[in-house]
Amino acid sequence: MNKKSFFHLIVLGLVFSLSPLVSQENISITGVDTSAILKNGLIQLYVSFSDEIPEESIPEKEDFLLDEFDPLNKEWKGIEIQDVQYNGFKQEEISFIILIDNSGSMYDTLSGQPTKQKDSQRIFFVLKALQDLFSSTREYKDSLALYTFNTNIEKISPFTSDRNQLLSGLSGISQPTPENAYTELYRAMKIAADDLSRRSGRKVLILLSDGENYSYSENRKEPHPLWGNNLIQMEEVESLLQKRGITLYTIQYARSSDPELVQLSGQTGGRSFPAASKDELLLAYREIHSRINREFRISYKPEVSSSRERTVRVGAAGKGMSPEFSFIWEIFWGLTPLLAWWIYCIFTVLSLLIVLIIHKTPFERVYSFPHLEVLSPNESEKTVIQISHDKTMIAVGREKTIVMEEGDFINKNEDETGITIIKSPDGKYQLEADHEIMVNNRTVISKELEPGDVIRSEGTLIIFDTPEEQKK
Repeated sequence: MNKKSFFHLIVLGLVFSLSPLVSQENISITGVDTSAILKNGLIQLYVSFSDEIPEESIPEKEDFLLDEFDPLNKEWKGIEIQDVQYNGFKQEEISFIILIDNSGSMYDTLSGQPTKQKDSQRIFFVLKALQDLFSSTREYKDSLALYTFNTNIEKISPFTSDRNQLLSGLSGISQPTPENAYTELYRAMKIAADDLSRRSGRKVLILLSDGENYSYSENRKEPHPLWGNNLIQMEEVESLLQKRGITLYTIQYARSSDPELVQLSGQTGGRSFPAASKDELLLAYREIHSRINREFRISYKPEVSSSRERTVRVGAAGKGMSPEFSFIWEIFWGLTPLLAWWIYCIFTVLSLLIVLIIHKTPFERVYSFPHLEVLSPNESEKTVIQISHDKTMIAVGREKTIVMEEGDFINKNEDETGITIIKSPDGKYQLEADHEIMVNNRTVISKELEPGDVIRSEGTLIIFDTPEEQKK
């Protein structure tokens, strides 16, 4: 037995011998970042202790151990830790999305009674707390983005460290009309998580809500103007947060908490805070920030495996073992990362050259209308679908891709992907899919389309294009 294995066994023995004396919640994995895997082959785990650690007692690299589950042999394997840093990431590496409930119930009183008095409404206390928060954290360098949700989801401020810009974004929040007062909670969380996943470093979603999911199509008994009867389930949100390594914190602005949100927060390494006043809301945010600043960042090289899902656990002497934490190791080019990073870089360069050649090659036919060029795996020639309506619905399958009316679209086959392309009054085109698809080799479910965008789903290749006069 080598020294490394012997030391691992000693530390593991200490962990399990002492673990009955301490709570299993003393240590937990709160997030993961795989964005640097192609650069240096490392995955970053963020680890937190439930209690504050005196400066003289801060654990070092030798005090930690890391296990990764081997699904092939059904056993845990000790993995060498490359580096451990306490509060080892700069504030610039932390990204928050604050997701603000702006549904109809936020304009009731704290006790849930309807009111016209603005200074008695829940939203008044929320906005006042956020104003105080941004004003008192001007020196912070982390990046925040603000989103609101009701029947629709709106980004009111992009990622920025400028607190003045965030304060300006709050001023754009207004009371929704009755048809816009629903609570698309799960969809808002999914859209926010999609945007947050494009950030590298520490990623945190803070949900500020007073209620539960109350979707437009389910409760109004008619299709949503943008998403039809497509519903987002809690399980989809949970899977996405897990896949992207995003920590969810919920601040529940009501007398009772939603147990599903409390559970989901814990599963992602976060927690849920009750907040029935401006001061409690402010304290909750400061506690979230403080917890993140007390985290450890553990770097390790994962075992080579064809499995996309990874399950890990972290232990520290005297602190017990963390609960299991699962995440998805993102794949590249649809392949598992078994090859050297430079091979994927070659693939990228070759693909860019091919795209450039195609872009510079004149085509025989130029279409005078916005359209989709479809090449299904079982068809030898491409099919051209004209986008002639404000809303075009297509069902994408391996055999064929067809345009559908809304009634048929809702009842399409389960093995078909539903894609809706919506033309806005300003002439832009928005893609909405009923589950994740690839656009320009990136996983999306919603995207504003640009001419030349390449869509892939069910083995089918679709190219979006518009006439030359619309491109200018």
